[in-house]
Amino acid sequence: MPRALVRAGATLIVLALAIFIFTNTAYFRVQDVRVEGAKKATPFEVMSLSGISSGMHMFEFNAAKVESAVESHPWVRRARVRREFPGKVIIQVTERSPAATLPYYNGFLVIDDDAHVVDFLASGDIPWPVITGFTPVESVVGDHLSSSLISAGLRCVVALTPAIREKLSEVAVDRNDEITLILMGGMRVLFGQADAQAPRKFKLLESVLEDIVKNKMDVQYVDLRYGNPFVKTKK
Repeated sequence: MPRALVRAGATLIVLALAIFIFTNTAYFRVQDVRVEGAKKATPFEVMSLSGISSGMHMFEFNAAKVESAVESHPWVRRARVRREFPGKVIIQVTERSPAATLPYYNGFLVIDDDAHVVDFLASGDIPWPVITGFTPVESVVGDHLSSSLISAGLRCVVALTPAIREKLSEVAVDRNDEITLILMGGMRVLFGQADAQAPRKFKLLESVLEDIVKNKMDVQYVDLRYGNPFVKTKK
């Protein structure tokens, strides 16, 4: 065998050995795992779901699978994993935000704007609008609810203006996706469907409510379904 070929083979072996030794040093071992953006999902829960632990090789885990595992947490909307050498792994979490609640047996399910169940409240003050008009189905925290009635209610909730949100108690949805708003104090607003006109209707409702307060009107209901608002007063 030619000496040059022998020398080349030996060089390759030495190089491969050097690469192996280098990639197994502390530089390529997990030394620090940091969780960012997690509040409702605790850093401990995120790290447990990730499966990443100190001393693991930096390329021993699949980032996409880690992200999917972390996103199985009810409060996690999105997770992103990145490696920073030497030895640091960062798990960036974007959490879900509660949007509404649903009556559920002896309490309320808390859902985000995608109809994912993030929590269950047995009692106490409910800081989010309540969507009603449907029959509860067996659900647990972490489920995604596919009801068209709930989706219609959520479209309405998402379009709320801050001023109306403060006054809103309940979003009642019927089988035709027609919505009735129940305001604090019991005033009903016949809203219609939560379509592309919903933001305009809410701004219009703000003006109507201001006029009601200004004129000290005793109102039975407000109808916004047909363009111009109609205010029905009590006799």
